[in-house]
Formats: sequence, structure tokens, C-alpha cells
Amino acid sequence: MYSLAQAEIAEAEVNGVGGNVAPSMCLPVRLDVSHGALAVREGVEIVSLSGRLFTIRGLLSTASPVEIGVIIQKHFPELKDQIFNLEFPLDAARIAELERIRAGGGMKLRLDAELIANKLHGLNGPGRDQPAAEIVWGYVHRHRLTLQAELTIPKDVWISRVFFDPEAVDPTHPQSRTTPVLKKGWETKLGKATYDWLNGTFGAIKDASNRPHHSPNAHYSQFDSQMILAITTAVVAYAARATDSEEKK
Repeated sequence: MYSLAQAEIAEAEVNGVGGNVAPSMCLPVRLDVSHGALAVREGVEIVSLSGRLFTIRGLLSTASPVEIGVIIQKHFPELKDQIFNLEFPLDAARIAELERIRAGGGMKLRLDAELIANKLHGLNGPGRDQPAAEIVWGYVHRHRLTLQAELTIPKDVWISRVFFDPEAVDPTHPQSRTTPVLKKGWETKLGKATYDWLNGTFGAIKDASNRPHHSPNAHYSQFDSQMILAITTAVVAYAARATDSEEKK
């Protein structure tokens, strides 16, 4: 069908987008499509580009189709040097998995891309003075062109352009939860009884948040994390108020 259909993936231009709220990996694909043997009433509609991204452990994410909508015809025989961005949605679990696979180095991925193209036939022949854009096209059949490419994103590119902090994206990440520690000097300000109570409370919070990550059977959800953070905030506020009251005496 095509005399030329080429796609180039710019590994050095991969981007992390969406921040910590809606993280995605944006992969730019430079596309060239041309056809040198189209008759006057023949056309090819380049419909869309989509893709699936894989790690060594399997499917990572699927990008929604990027609409292209360009018709190649005798008077417009090529789509040249156009960049289309495939956006692959991520989440905390997949980001953490990527970092485990990367292990401090570059990132190796595989892209399976699909280009959808429709074969067209002109229902009206262009007159001598009629612009080609005025041709009424009829659908003939659909083609699916596939591309598979192995990608290696260098470490410096990954860190500067892609990296998401798993701790920032996922509030349930064990390293993202820090339990306050009472300073020993507060015992004099608060009194031993209050100091011991606060110290025991902080210890209970730390135990509740860390234990699930040392047991293969325990479950820890985002709701659990939010509840513990709320309790911790309340206890810290109480400690700050108690300390302030003692300092004013």
C-alpha cells in the first residue's frame, strides 16, 4: 500500500507530564508517510496513532489514539516530519514498579504502536480548475500498520525529564509517612506525664503505619493513610499548643 511509512521515537525527548495528580509519560513519535503511486481518484486517510508500552515484566500502559485526520492524495502525496505525542497514563504502583526495574540506571521499554489508515476513492473527479481539497471521498477499506521498537531512555534523561517521585505520588508509600519525634527537652516544658502520653501516642501511630509493610498478609489503603495523617496532625497540633502554653507560664 505504501512506498514509505516511517516512525522515529525521540528517546531524548520523552517527558513526564501531569505532575503528582495525574502522572503520564509522553512519548513523541516523529511520523513520515508518503505514497508515490496514487491515481487522481485515489487517497489514503491517515486516521490515528496509538500505542502500548511494555517493560520487561509486561504491559505498563496504553495510550489513547491520537487523531491525525490527514488525507494523502496525488496532489498531496506525503505527511512529512510530523510529531505526535503518545501519552501513557501512570499511577503510584506503576511508577514504583518502573523505579524498581530501572534500579538507578536507564529505562528500557518496548513500544508497540499502531497507525490506522483508510484507503479512499474519489467519488467525483477533480476538474482542471477544481482544488483537490474539494474531492468527495468514499471509504474503501482500512489498514492497520504496526511498529515495534525497543527504547532505552538514558539515566540523565529519565531523571531530568521523566522522573516521578513515588513517595510524592502515593501517600500510602511507607517512606512518605514520617511520624513526629518528641524532643527530650520537651519533657521539662510539658511535664513527665504529658510527655510520656505524647511519646506513647506517636509510637502507636508509627506502629500502625509501618506494620503492614513488614507483613505479607496486612493491607494498607490510601484511606488508612489519610486517617493516620489526620490523627497525627491533631496530636501535633495538641503538642504545639501544650508547648506554647507552658512557654507562656
